[in-house]
Amino acid sequence: MSRASPTAAPGQPGDAPRRRLSAVTRPIDDPPILGELLPGLSGDDFAWLTTRGGFVAQGVATEIPVGGADGFLNTVEVDDPLGMWATGVIACGALPFAGGDDAVLRVPASVIGHTEGTWWHTTIGASGRHHTPDPRVTSPYIDTAQRRPEVRGISSSPDRDGWRGMVHAALTQIRRGELAKVVLAREVAVTLVDAPLPGDILRQLVDDAAGAFVFAAQGFVGASPELLVRREGGNVSSQPMAGSVAVSTDDATTSERLDTLTRSGKDRDEHRVVVEAVADALEAYTTELDVPTSPDLVRLPSVAHLATRVTGVLDDDAPSALGLARALHPTPAVGGTPRDRAVALIDVLEPFDRGPYAGPVGWVNARGDGEWAVALRCGSVEGRTVRLYAGAGIVSGSDPDREWDETEAKLRPMLTALGIQPREPRP
Repeated sequence: MSRASPTAAPGQPGDAPRRRLSAVTRPIDDPPILGELLPGLSGDDFAWLTTRGGFVAQGVATEIPVGGADGFLNTVEVDDPLGMWATGVIACGALPFAGGDDAVLRVPASVIGHTEGTWWHTTIGASGRHHTPDPRVTSPYIDTAQRRPEVRGISSSPDRDGWRGMVHAALTQIRRGELAKVVLAREVAVTLVDAPLPGDILRQLVDDAAGAFVFAAQGFVGASPELLVRREGGNVSSQPMAGSVAVSTDDATTSERLDTLTRSGKDRDEHRVVVEAVADALEAYTTELDVPTSPDLVRLPSVAHLATRVTGVLDDDAPSALGLARALHPTPAVGGTPRDRAVALIDVLEPFDRGPYAGPVGWVNARGDGEWAVALRCGSVEGRTVRLYAGAGIVSGSDPDREWDETEAKLRPMLTALGIQPREPRP
């Protein structure tokens, strides 16, 4: 049932790199078009694209176990006159849902990015060697045409009957009082005639997923709407999401669904549990914490969510963005409540290994700043097969068919990026 994570790294976990590195960041005089760098993404590369800015990280300077990432980054010699978002040395990747200290992050060899109107190029290599960034970086890729893959077949694990069985099994445990919520997921395998390029999928997601964290991490691609945690200096923020409804192509139908969602006691209760869990985790590291009492409504092209922006001021001993992400994960939005029982039930009921699905994906730098999203609306590119993932929170009163429809809606962004026209969700 288990399958190796697409972010797994070779070598023995825990064997921290020994060689000393240096990172040099310089502004770019003649910036490229970031979108034109995406077609050249390889299986070793990472991309992070948001409304605030973005970067493409290529090559591998070294790999580091996640448990020692912060300590290792602090050993890197950094020459960074900009000191901006994602400049200097970074470690990046997608962590497995059920990962631990033996998960691996990568320090890229080259990062080209932009934010606040400034472009930069960072190179990372062995200390003492000349690796000054080129201030005139241009895109080496001429072919910018979007390639639409031809689909050979689609299959779901579990299928619809199997999904109903999973949900009923979870509801039985909920009725017994063994847990209050569990998030169950499906894996949908899309087989294509030709192996797709992660960069082509990524460019389509950028076009279709406004406001999301669009990412690629060693062949794992997606457009997540959910910020797990962001750290900027002494400030921290998170935007947990729980409570969802499918968005229709019919405006009247969508308006009715959104109204139902905002008034739903079931969805608001489910959302409150997630927000409280995030607030409780952050409270241990903050001197101030602002937790709104009512959620906002975030509408995306395929799904609308209840969302709450939690912000705070970190204390002097607070961990890095990576440490905060690991403290928060998994929230009840992707695991359940109580956490340990829900995760154990997921392992029993789901007929596949989640790998990095629903785990933290993002980056951290030597200053401890960084951004981590929850890896949602995503898929793993494995040769000619793309494995897509979507889940739904099961609580008392959940209907298996409606929860299936919710996963169908959550699959739509990735299906659309693969050129597949998804079905309209049932009313």
